[in-house]
Amino acid sequence: HHLLKFGATPRIRIQPPAMRDASMNLSTNCVRVRLGETQSSAPALVQLRAELEVFGDIYRFERLLWPHPSVVVAFYDRRAAAAVKEKWGDNCTFEAQDGPSSVFVSARDFAKLVVTGISDMSSLPDGGFC
Repeated sequence: HHLLKFGATPRIRIQPPAMRDASMNLSTNCVRVRLGETQSSAPALVQLRAELEVFGDIYRFERLLWPHPSVVVAFYDRRAAAAVKEKWGDNCTFEAQDGPSSVFVSARDFAKLVVTGISDMSSLPDGGFC
């Protein structure tokens, strides 16, 4: 496997083997979930965070009031953000990548990888790169 570290705006043209579905957006780890009228209270936000944590570990959870009540959630894993968007549909939008990103790539897929914005890359004991 290879580990690639990116800055804030990576551009990747290959998806991990488990995520070959073309409808999945893996370009960001961050989503904005629109809140319903009953979801703005503190207990409702705690409940919402618990529901979102089922998808993966949360890097940032921030409540926003403008332009409409919502929460911005950044996950450590982009697949979690894609899964949240898939579940919440029109009540959820992708946001810009929040923070750096690391990607493990198999040796087979590494040869097919077309990437820009790599900030660091080094060799691994198995002959791969990170």
